[in-house]
Amino acid sequence: MKKSLLLIIILFSHLLCLAQGDFSRGEGSVTFTKYEPLSSKPVTLHYYIPTRGNVESMYVLFVMHDSKRDGKYELETWKDFAERDGFVVLAPEFKKEYYNQTEYQRGGITYSESNLKIRSKEKWTTQIIEAIFTYYKEETGSRASKYDIWGSAWGAQFIQAFLISIPDARIRTAVMSKAANYIMPFPEGLTVDKDVFSWPFSLLDSPFGTNEYLKPLFDKHIIVHVGEEDTRNGEGYPQDPASYAQGQNCNERARYFYNESKNYAKENKMKFKWEFVEVPGVGSLSRSLVYGLSSRDRNNNRVYDINRVKKTAAYYLLFGY
Repeated sequence: MKKSLLLIIILFSHLLCLAQGDFSRGEGSVTFTKYEPLSSKPVTLHYYIPTRGNVESMYVLFVMHDSKRDGKYELETWKDFAERDGFVVLAPEFKKEYYNQTEYQRGGITYSESNLKIRSKEKWTTQIIEAIFTYYKEETGSRASKYDIWGSAWGAQFIQAFLISIPDARIRTAVMSKAANYIMPFPEGLTVDKDVFSWPFSLLDSPFGTNEYLKPLFDKHIIVHVGEEDTRNGEGYPQDPASYAQGQNCNERARYFYNESKNYAKENKMKFKWEFVEVPGVGSLSRSLVYGLSSRDRNNNRVYDINRVKKTAAYYLLFGY
């Protein structure tokens, strides 16, 4: 009886200790403004911390939303995995009222789609991820030295800008799912017929076309992830010449980006730790990419089961060890 009471007291004390910071166990959200250069542009940080286990020793996963800008939806995709396996999910939400398309999708390296002037480094939206990780560690006492990151569509494109612009990011593994086009790692630009395309389709006219940025980029564990059936090529998807130069659809563009990046690294004698993973039988649905498949119930609604995950799933690529 005394032993059971002692265990209850220890567990309660641990829960109370965590709740004294900005985070508590289970699902929640906080408003993040602690990155001073962008403190006037708050980020809603949705999170899930498992209800049991030692929080200080848990892995941390960032999940980046798509163009719908719904961090809570992305959190819902991952939280059952997190509870079962004992890892923390951080899902920042970049609201449209504070971050225009370029400031989120392209990492805020430039001002907008029409104004490609490079911002000062401290104003890049990509800086916020490292700041959130430091904040999370300080609030929870986490001993995590690295984190994983996953995103689909705009989220995947943000991750690419993040990995390019923050060479010392504390990344363990990054999974970029179903990006609609890519920043090609070409310092001289992406050439299409007689046209040469610069940032955000290549590294031309950006600060990133040097070994200082390219070597750490290729040396990170990055997984280019796409559905086998992601052959979209219609309204709502990029149909500009720079995108078509990468392929006719998302699947072709992912392959082109991976292969050309690998070739560039090889030609310039740089380590290359990336992978290309295609998900059989899956198209563009982000949850299907996370699980590697989807099933339907008797009413033809899609259903997902955390106990049925394919080896090509984003979840498995991150935590299926």
